[in-house]
Amino acid sequence: MATKKSSTPDPTRARRVEQLAELDRVLADLRGQRNNLRTKQKKQLELLTSAAKGHYEEMDKLSKKAPAEKVTDLALGEINYTIEETKKLLSDDVFIQRFNVFIAAGDNPEL
Repeated sequence: MATKKSSTPDPTRARRVEQLAELDRVLADLRGQRNNLRTKQKKQLELLTSAAKGHYEEMDKLSKKAPAEKVTDLALGEINYTIEETKKLLSDDVFIQRFNVFIAAGDNPEL
């Protein structure tokens, strides 16, 4: 025996439709936030890459010019900062996490 469909809308179905619409809005917002975060991370990675290359080139020049000279506090701090920020940004990379900051041995020269 067939049952008649009611002409009144089902409140449960209407609620589910509203919930799905809300879920779609939330997911769209989260996707936008994720994309913004990725863009920020890419920019930060580019900056850190540039800084690391610059530090390398500077240290290379200094070590060739005066190999017996000690590293200054400023240079040590900049290199350690770059290492720390890189480790934060690439927290999922096991190899990067193995890098440690440099610890000064004795008195470093002033600028």
